Amino acid sequence: MRAKTSLIALSSLFLALNANAGLFDSTPDFKCGREDAISATQSKIRNDAVSKLQKTYISSPSKFYGKPLKDYIAKVNEIGLVLENVTTKTNQDNKAILSCNAKVSLTVPADIMSYIGSHPNQLGGITNGDGKILNNSVQWDKFVYSMSLADNGKDISVSYEYGNRDYVSESLAGITILIMNKNDLEKDELISKLNNAKYIFADSDQRLNDLWKQLPASVKTSMKKEQNAWINEKAKKCGKISDASSEQTPLSVRTDIYTCQTKMTDDRYYYLGGSEEAEY
Repeated sequence: MRAKTSLIALSSLFLALNANAGLFDSTPDFKCGREDAISATQSKIRNDAVSKLQKTYISSPSKFYGKPLKDYIAKVNEIGLVLENVTTKTNQDNKAILSCNAKVSLTVPADIMSYIGSHPNQLGGITNGDGKILNNSVQWDKFVYSMSLADNGKDISVSYEYGNRDYVSESLAGITILIMNKNDLEKDELISKLNNAKYIFADSDQRLNDLWKQLPASVKTSMKKEQNAWINEKAKKCGKISDASSEQTPLSVRTDIYTCQTKMTDDRYYYLGGSEEAEY
């Protein structure tokens, strides 16, 4: 009877040890491609993008054109972020840490793609690392990261295997800034073009006036009617300088007026005998 009792006790102990072993082993179905693991990775990327935006917001607030930071954060969470072809490899040095590999894609709105197409200097801000443009998205074929599961079996920690820099979150922050500020950036560019056109016209106009003053009085008298007709024709063809100076006139129209006026002014300068090339 005692032997039977001992056998039962040993069997119970063996079962208990096996049960406990299962509790302390890493969760067998925990993989990088599991739904909660992918969600944790997406959250990590988005949170890091928000952190980068917050840092820039503090150091270079002018880049945000007076818009509240919360609007940028909201936009970060709206941009499509997809992980595909996720693979898992057990870390040989630490079995509790998984080595993950995935293809990551960030959605780029069509209007932003169009803007980048005409402003290729903006491309580097959204294709950090080896990101490539494909089908209105930025893609990374081999996004490498590490993952571990907390003791509670729920919380997942994600880290990057190549140090603290993450090209995907940098690109996500860059896309966010472009989406939020595209209209402001385009306006800044138009203002820059307008100011440049205005400066060139002022220089061209001054050069023509200086030449006119140097002409003999008899020549100016004989050409006065012709000169007035040319001035009227210039205004008719190009638009009035008063319209180019008015803030009520669209920026692109103002620039076109100055550009056209400059062209006709230069032509008139050479017609009146000017020979020195314009220096702008």
